[in-house]
Amino acid sequence: MMQLQDALAQAEAHLRNANELAGRPVGKEELMYMWDNQITALDNFLADSESVPDDKLKALRGQLRDTKKKLTDAVLAFEAQESGETV
Repeated sequence: MMQLQDALAQAEAHLRNANELAGRPVGKEELMYMWDNQITALDNFLADSESVPDDKLKALRGQLRDTKKKLTDAVLAFEAQESGETV
């Protein structure tokens, strides 16, 4: 089981990294792996930290889910644009 201090530190690091990435345009298909890797890392952390009871962690997890949605939306918009679809 993940310890609370580890979970909080990891949550803050994930949030910092994900927000930095979410602030950039997806840009090139070759860079898509960065977004995919970040989304996977967020999924894994959210699953691993699910059982850690803490209000601060719960709030951070909510922020991570919001940021994950932004990343996912950016990827989907980029893929639609690349295939010529209207976003």
